[in-house]
This record gives sequence, C-alpha cells and structure tokens, in this order.
Amino acid sequence: MQTRQLVAIVCMVLSVTVSARAQPAPPIPTFQPGLKPENLLLVVNGNSPVSVRLAEFYTRARFIPDGRIVRLDLPAGEEIPFDTYERNVVPVIRKFLRDNKLENQVRCLVLFHGTPIRVAAIQPTPDEQRESGEINAELANTVGQIQAEVVAFEKYVAVEVPTFSPPAPLAPPGSGAATNSLLDSAILRLERAGQAITPKVNRAAPAERAAILARVRATQAILIGDNGLLKVFAPIELADPRTTLEARDNWRQRADKVAAANILIRSASDRRFDPADRARARDATRAHFGLITLARLLQGQLEYFGTAESHASVDSELAMLWHDWYPRAKWQVNPLYYKVFGYNGPPVLMTARIDGPDEQSPTELILGSLKAERDGLTGRVVIDSRGLRANPTQPSQNAYSDFDQTLRNLAELLRAKTKLTVVFDERDPVLPPNSARDVALYAGWYSVGNYVPCCRFRVGAVGYHTASWEMTSLRDPNNKGWVRSLLKDGVVATTGSVAEPYLFAFPQPDNFFPLLLTGQLTLAEVYWRTQQTVSWQMSLVGDPLYKPFAKNPQLSPDDLPHPLRAALGTPPTTPAPLTSPATRPVP
Repeated sequence: MQTRQLVAIVCMVLSVTVSARAQPAPPIPTFQPGLKPENLLLVVNGNSPVSVRLAEFYTRARFIPDGRIVRLDLPAGEEIPFDTYERNVVPVIRKFLRDNKLENQVRCLVLFHGTPIRVAAIQPTPDEQRESGEINAELANTVGQIQAEVVAFEKYVAVEVPTFSPPAPLAPPGSGAATNSLLDSAILRLERAGQAITPKVNRAAPAERAAILARVRATQAILIGDNGLLKVFAPIELADPRTTLEARDNWRQRADKVAAANILIRSASDRRFDPADRARARDATRAHFGLITLARLLQGQLEYFGTAESHASVDSELAMLWHDWYPRAKWQVNPLYYKVFGYNGPPVLMTARIDGPDEQSPTELILGSLKAERDGLTGRVVIDSRGLRANPTQPSQNAYSDFDQTLRNLAELLRAKTKLTVVFDERDPVLPPNSARDVALYAGWYSVGNYVPCCRFRVGAVGYHTASWEMTSLRDPNNKGWVRSLLKDGVVATTGSVAEPYLFAFPQPDNFFPLLLTGQLTLAEVYWRTQQTVSWQMSLVGDPLYKPFAKNPQLSPDDLPHPLRAALGTPPTTPAPLTSPATRPVP
C-alpha cells in the first residue's frame, strides 16, 4: 500500500511536465548514420509535369520503394503565401505518411524542381489579430490560475510539514516568451512541495495517508486533468483487486473520452490554419488535459501568429512537419545539430532539394552524383577566406573573424591529414574568374549576389559560398546568386539562403567538409548534422543520398576534431555546450 501511494506522489512530480501536445508525434528518432532509399519521401508539385517526371526518374535511379511520391497542389512561382503552405503542404504530407504507415520510417523529405523555395511572411488578418489578443488574455489568466494552485498546495504542505518553507512569491503572469519560464518555475515549486510531503505519506496512518493523497489528487485534477490522472492513478487503482467494478468502468469511460479528445486535437493541429479548429483544440484541452497543458497550447497558438522574420525556406520549414504549435518568428535550434543533446520533442526531419536553374539541370545533378559515387570524387579543394583576424578594438566584428578562422581550420586539417591539393587564398576580395581547374570542393565568402566563376568544377563537385540572399531565386535568368550559378556551372551539391540568414545559419566549413570527406554520412546527414537552425532561411540543394567519398575516404573518424566525431553518431564523453546562435547578419 505504501509503495502504491509513494508512486502516486512521485508520478505527480513527473506528470505535470506533460507538454501541450495531447497526441504525441511519431517516436523521436535517435540519430543513426546511414540514410537509405526507404527513408525518403519525394515531394513534388502535382501541377508540374516536370516535377513529377524528375521524381519518377530519381525513384528509378536510387531504387526508391514504390509509393513514395506525394503530389501537392501548389502554384508555379518560387514563393507561396503562408496560408497556402499551411493548407496545401503540411496536412497533405502528414496524411500521406499516416495513410501509408510511413511516419516512423521516413527521415528525409526530398523536394523537386517545380516546388516553391520560399514561404512568405505571416500576414495576420484582423480576425486573427483579435483571436491572438483573446489567446493572450486567456494565457495570462491560465498562468495566474496555475500559480494560485501551486501557492495553495505549498501552503497545504507547509501545514503538514512544518520544516517546509515555500519560496518567495511567484512572479505575476506575463505573456509570450515569459510564459515558459513562469510555468517552469511553477512546476519546479510543485515538484519541491511534492518531494517535501512524500516522506510523511510513507509514515502516516492509513486515514491520514488517504487524506493527503486526496489533496494531491485534487491538485493534479486541476493542473493535469483527466489525461494526467489516467497516467498516475488509473494504473494503481486498476491493479488493486479492491477497486470496484463501478470505479473501473469510470476509468475506462474517462480513458475513452481522453482518446477521443486526442484524435480531435490531432485533427485540429493538422488544420491549424482554421480558427474553428484552433478553438476546438483549446476546448478539448481545457476539458481533459489540465491547466498546464492548456497554457502550453495557448502559448504555442499565440506564437503561431508571430510575424517577426517569419518568412522561411520551404525546405527548412518542412523539417518541422511533426511540430504543431511552434514560434514562426525567426528560427528554432536544430535538434539534429551535432552539439544538441537531450532533445525531448517531436522529431525534426532532414530535407533536401533536387532543383536547378532549368528543367534539365536536376537530371544532370542526379547523374553527376551517381557518376562521382561510382568513380570516386577527385580534384582540388579551393578555400577562399578573407584574411580576417580578431581585433580587440572592434569586438563587434569578431563574428566575422571567427567564421574566417573556420576556413583556415579547414585548410590546416586537409593539409595535415590528407593528400588533397588545397588551393587556399586569404586575400579580399574573392578569387578572380578561372583561378582553379578540376575543383572537387569549394568553400568561400563573401561576394553578395555577385557570382564570380573562380572555379572549373569536376563532375560531382560540392561547394557553397557564404553570403546573404544567394538563393532568392533558382529560375530567374537575371539572378546572380551563388546557388543558381554554382549549379549552372556543374556543382551538384550546395546550400544557400532564400533571404537574410545571418552568419550563424551556414554550416561551418570546418565541420561540413571534414564530415563529407569521411565518406560515412550522406550529403543530407552531413548538412543536418552541421546546420544549427531550422524553420529558417537555408536550403540544401543536392541528392540527399549522395556520398562522394564513400569509395575513397580522405579522412578517418579519428582525423576529425574530437567534438566533431559526435556528428557520426557517437556522442563524446563530455558534450560540447550549445551556445545560442549569434544574431549578427552577414553584411
């Protein structure tokens, strides 16, 4: 009896941290190297015969299983409105994966020529602005109710356990970004109060013990609702032979109602663009999931309307496919980034794009990747830095010198550990046209929207140029961005931004290229293990399965800097701390 009651108290501590998601997403995949054809879903514009034809060609070329092409109803341009993305992209792909039982198998979405590259910024309607204000008011009220319940429980515990002293008063409820810290503080205080009273439960006589548990249960009912009570008390009572048939039937009825609410909330989350569905999600959460989950949902819905820098690349936004309510303003930290440990949330998918300046270039990209894999990619490595050094008198410029150092680090590593021919330049501006031939790898910066054809590339070449706005268009013949131009000149794998990405958004060259050179990870894995952000401006263009150095690795895992070895799937003994991405733009 004591064990069951102790479990009930401890479960209260654990269950109050339930997230705003009533229906969990597919299981969170631990990163495992070895992306395979069966892990891909091909995303095409069903209104573009070229898009469909390219995906079918790629299916044959890479032996993709049948039934892996999802057709979207999309306009022909390179940018789509936010509302179109929400209505015609997310729910369609989710449904396709669920209907075909692929939720737990697909790890990478591959977008094809003809699909838009950019999601426009959010433009709330007057009705949505009013709804946002109402949600904000309810959020503040809900957080206030949570805090009042926590304070009341602390006072109860202080009476039962005189040695327990409640902390200082809780901060008043705020809104928006402040909500998480307020909820976390309230939950922590609830945990401490629960821990303080647990020893008394173990020592108390049966009648007193029952009274304490009743008080705990009353707190839980308010904060975590029937969903939480089912997790905490139902297993205990259903396992007790003394529980009456009436009580058992009551638990089953409550479980059925929660299951129905889960289905409703999932459906509403798929249709989060609809104000009626957003309201239904709130109603179901209020009825069955308690104040804490309601507060998380309200905060998520409030953040859903955030407009600050809410434009993004389609590819980066799609990586968040299984996330329901998340901030659209600016970026999110990428859980697949090799320095992130302990992530607990819905999975983030890898994405890649097979695209190019015209209808033929994606086919050439696929064929070039396959040829380079078959023969082994060889050629020069061109690294074009700017010769920047840290200046103590100008600390605001150190982000630039730090990035420049990553290019020097790359050159030093390749010279020390490989036999590759490295062409390294430290002068500003960028290398002039035709500076190097037979180039396999290229990394450089910084010529904004002004491509300079400094290299002649080998078939299968990989390279990217770090600068702003280099992928604002792939189809405009007047666009001089580096992504379009590199693809036109024969590079088969590159990355760039559809708008201002800020410097931190690019993979560091001394992370990306060394991983690629081991031949152990596919292109998509290399990119997503070295990319810090998601729901942001960056896109990867290239065959996600491409492994240019699988046949002739140029670096071994032991050659990598120790922290970077974690990107191969084995965490280091002491994980490197993840710092918040800098906010300095690429000028």
